[in-house]
Parts: sequence; C-alpha cells; structure tokens
Amino acid sequence: MCLQGRTELKVGPGLEEGVQVGPLINEAARSEIDSLLEDAVARGATE
Repeated sequence: MCLQGRTELKVGPGLEEGVQVGPLINEAARSEIDSLLEDAVARGATE
C-alpha cells in the first residue's frame, strides 16, 4: 500500500545529514518499511 507522504521522505546514504531512509537491500526490506508505516498510521502517527 502506498502511503501519502512516503515519497516526501529523503532517501540516501544513511550517514548523510537530512536522510530519513537509508538504502534498502531488496523488495522484502521495502515491504517491511511499508508495513511499519501502515502500522504507525493505523496507531495515529502523523508528521
């Protein structure tokens, strides 16, 4: 599932200033992040 705002996260090298999401190794890792974001939103997370 695509979450609004997900594309606004800065993706890049994990040690670079301002980066919010480091590189993901494979599709399973990307899916895990999607699941975590969905769960956070379901529990009331906002920006």
